[in-house]
Amino acid sequence: MAATSKVSKKPKKQIVTISGTSRPNNYTSKVLALVNDELDKRGVKVVHFDARELDLSFPGQPETDDAKRLTEAVKASGAVVLASPEYHGTFTAMTKLIVENLGFPSALKGKPVALLGVASGRIGAIKTLEQMRGMCGHVGALVLPSPISVAGVRNVFNEDGTCNDETVEQMVRGLAETTLQFMHEYVYPRYELEQMVRGDEKGWSTTV
Repeated sequence: MAATSKVSKKPKKQIVTISGTSRPNNYTSKVLALVNDELDKRGVKVVHFDARELDLSFPGQPETDDAKRLTEAVKASGAVVLASPEYHGTFTAMTKLIVENLGFPSALKGKPVALLGVASGRIGAIKTLEQMRGMCGHVGALVLPSPISVAGVRNVFNEDGTCNDETVEQMVRGLAETTLQFMHEYVYPRYELEQMVRGDEKGWSTTV
């Protein structure tokens, strides 16, 4: 019980999820909604950003209020889930713009990032995920293993966002579990170690 109470008090319990496409009625948001729902069921505060609702500037232009809000949320989060559809063999321009608006050094530096790719084709968003991994790794993010690629998304998700493939739904919801597991196995222990070194508190693991 002692371990559970300690973990629940750790900072940065919120997770930021980002849908990186501004296309109306897109499937990426429908897929990401399952991750958000699973996180919510597990008692995690989800701060969601939808590219359709963001006003962001190109590099070198004045920072917008949305960029400040996005950056502050990412810095205050324990992890980020970044989702993009595959366009022309890569991720969207909006996904890139979102990352560009996270400052330098990036707010993603040292932050666990889970990746989600969506594609209409049968091979899925493999190229998108490869390039997102490279981009996020370049700015210092801790990219989680086992990113999720949803292939043939128009066939497995209805217009209302309902998933009609149980296996795909379990796979997508599993991204929430992967993210939380990484936080508990890496983020929280690292925080505990830092606190112990500073002499601020006794590590929860020693009270089990």
